[in-house]
Amino acid sequence: MLFNYSAREDENVEIDNGTSHWIFRDQGFQQWQASKNLSGHHGFFLILGHPGSSKPVLMRHLVNHFTTSNPRMNKIILHCYLNAQTEEDLEKGCKGLFRALLYQLLQRSPPFPKNLLQAFKDKSHTRGSWTWQKTRNQELFFEALRRKNIKPVTIFIDALDECGLTEKRY
Repeated sequence: MLFNYSAREDENVEIDNGTSHWIFRDQGFQQWQASKNLSGHHGFFLILGHPGSSKPVLMRHLVNHFTTSNPRMNKIILHCYLNAQTEEDLEKGCKGLFRALLYQLLQRSPPFPKNLLQAFKDKSHTRGSWTWQKTRNQELFFEALRRKNIKPVTIFIDALDECGLTEKRY
């Protein structure tokens, strides 16, 4: 089962014209986007802010920018909005995060890795009803990323800090 990994994105929030454009002038963002200073940021760009400071709005703006501004961009864009306030466990932690990222990656970059299809077939024949465990979701996601000829991948995650402390080490 997959949760609505973009539920927060779908929230009807009005955005003032010009909101979030400051990010494109930020020196740290520019270095990250140009893949400069990789030894300093290791490919991560972290946005910190107080609760209610519209980080999901900023992320939605960035995801839209990366997916629509240059349709010929040779990148795969993945995103996930986590939510600690929900009753849905998948929406709160890493199990759902890796499941959502794997699902999007396989949609945007077929074919399915043979080992994933074989694992699915094996579990389907031996167990009937089953779900992937946290570590298996993570393993399959990273295996899918290591495929030959895959385009570069950019991942946006909102509210990663809302995962439990034990989840963050995952």
